[in-house]
Amino acid sequence: MKILITGARSGIGYAAALELLKRRHFVYLSVESNEHLHALEKKKS
Repeated sequence: MKILITGARSGIGYAAALELLKRRHFVYLSVESNEHLHALEKKKS
């Protein structure tokens, strides 16, 4: 499944992104900087 999440930096967007990534979904994320993407990438493992 392909999913788009805007505001994935914090809150429910962050929690949803993390859970969907753990479940191996293809997720498009909208965040303010690449640093936030790297943080999500580390936590999904």
